[in-house]
Amino acid sequence: MNMSDKKTEIKTFVFLDIETTGLPREEYNKTKITELCMVAVEAAHIKGERTPRVQNKLNLCFNPAKMVSLGVKKAQVNTIDCIDCLAQRSLLRLSNFSLENQEKFSSDTVNILNSFLNRNKKPLCFVAHNGNIFDYPILRAEIEKVRGSLLDNILCIDSIIMFRELHDEAERQNVQGSDTEETTQGPSSSSPDKRERLSFQLRDIYVRLTNKRCPNEQEHRAESDVAMLLESVLKLGDNFSTWTNAHATRFYDIPAMAPGRILAHSFCEEITHPSST
Repeated sequence: MNMSDKKTEIKTFVFLDIETTGLPREEYNKTKITELCMVAVEAAHIKGERTPRVQNKLNLCFNPAKMVSLGVKKAQVNTIDCIDCLAQRSLLRLSNFSLENQEKFSSDTVNILNSFLNRNKKPLCFVAHNGNIFDYPILRAEIEKVRGSLLDNILCIDSIIMFRELHDEAERQNVQGSDTEETTQGPSSSSPDKRERLSFQLRDIYVRLTNKRCPNEQEHRAESDVAMLLESVLKLGDNFSTWTNAHATRFYDIPAMAPGRILAHSFCEEITHPSST
């Protein structure tokens, strides 16, 4: 159901990101969440390009009770010194070692999420990059495993779709403007066919829109991704709220990840490792 079917505009955007044990396609859809971050911002506060001062934040880490893929090659673990080095590094990143004493995702976790979400103005809308094929199905699966449920009528969008569509619309307008100019000044040297294909990975969008450097890839954190997503969205101005209110769907309309269930393949090429959402 689109927001066009509803009269009430979104009151709160909840920017969401998760870190996981790996990629669903590589773990037979048995992927577990290792970290979850939510940052709630009132829709009325998303004005201009300045980061809203009022933000409600929730960041949780979990013991996934399964091996976390660290992407370490066997060739890197040839000496005792290297093993010790990896052990030290594991404290600085999400690993089975660093997550050993964290709680598992449980019904208590769902209660915490609902308490956090419930203190914000409604309607609520999740905003996640690659959310439709990564964050939302995995989160739904974790919630279903503990027989829980989130608040009713939570909405959601996949920001990669939004960024693509808004970019394509801007390109169409540029092309139309170029065509008008060509009729008066002659052919232009810039052609749509010559335009470079843009990457819509979150880090590339962030650099392109903000002209800032990304956080260190090795220090990948859910909160860092949420901050980059929020800052990128602010650069869109009113286009963000307008697009979201027109295209938001219900969170529970997104199928939960399950063994044997093929997740949507649209935009899958943008996910390159467990933390690239």
